[in-house]
Amino acid sequence: VPPAGGEGIYTMTMNSPQNVAFGVAYSPMAKLLVEADVKWINQSAVMDVIELTSHNGYVIPLTFGWDDQMVYSLGAEFKATESMKLIGGWSYGATPIGEEDVTSNLGSIAVVEHHISLGLNRTWNENLSSTLSYTRGLHNSVESDTDPSAIIEAEFNMFYFQLSYRL
Repeated sequence: VPPAGGEGIYTMTMNSPQNVAFGVAYSPMAKLLVEADVKWINQSAVMDVIELTSHNGYVIPLTFGWDDQMVYSLGAEFKATESMKLIGGWSYGATPIGEEDVTSNLGSIAVVEHHISLGLNRTWNENLSSTLSYTRGLHNSVESDTDPSAIIEAEFNMFYFQLSYRL
């Protein structure tokens, strides 16, 4: 049995990456707001190597090898009525998982690069509003450069409902 083997408690620390973002919004007409954003996500600082510590103190390095990301987003909000807004957007961020790191990231969905969102926001009164939205993560795959049978591929559909109450 290796020093890290056997039953016991294994621990690791994963942090969220730092982000730097810049965005601009413009209203070309009273009912329309358009926004563009650029965000840098420092994935390499927290998802390059993570240390898994075994119950007996043995450290197992988990090498994920994620790269930093630049994410580009465009969004729009159209005020259909005084209480109803239609919202939509698109974003792109190249996967942080390179071909050389596929075998270390099998099971990850971080290969989805394009996202399209549509939604509806309704203001019920001065304190209550709700948002219903849908996001589609378009299919993408990354194939290992060392093992042609190792491929990560993903796509997703996400529905979201938010109810907001302002005190």
